[in-house]
Amino acid sequence: ATARFTDAFYMSAMVSYIDAKYTRYIGAGNLDVTALRVFQNTPRQSASLRANYDWAQAMLGASGTLSLSGGMAFRGKTYQFEIPAPLLDQDSYRLYDASLVWTRTDKRLRLGLHGKNLGDIRYKVAGYNFPTLGEGSVTAFYGAPRTFSLSMDYRF
Repeated sequence: ATARFTDAFYMSAMVSYIDAKYTRYIGAGNLDVTALRVFQNTPRQSASLRANYDWAQAMLGASGTLSLSGGMAFRGKTYQFEIPAPLLDQDSYRLYDASLVWTRTDKRLRLGLHGKNLGDIRYKVAGYNFPTLGEGSVTAFYGAPRTFSLSMDYRF
């Protein structure tokens, strides 16, 4: 959903709910293991909320628009594989981002300052369980930590 409250201020939001369940899952030996299986990479809930405010602002001797935006994204508990793996599965988490972007009126130049994962949340995005002789090996991959960046776009 998107709502424009004024010419300068708008918000958008998204909410999802997925009740994914196997009705029947037959494993090795023709055993019904339905109760032991989950859907991988399918969180039950996810949501996002984003807000943006624009105002006229001259910079670098040119007219333009300054935009302040911020957002929050939520992702519910996520399983990496059909069989739960506590070392790899990710509990629910929230990420916060913000940006301040100036766009010249003719839209040929845009300058921005961006912050992502402002809460510096540690979250897993993927993982593998490599069974080997002995203890085995578990590897998890994480999302980017708190990150700041500057951007410049020029269109010609």
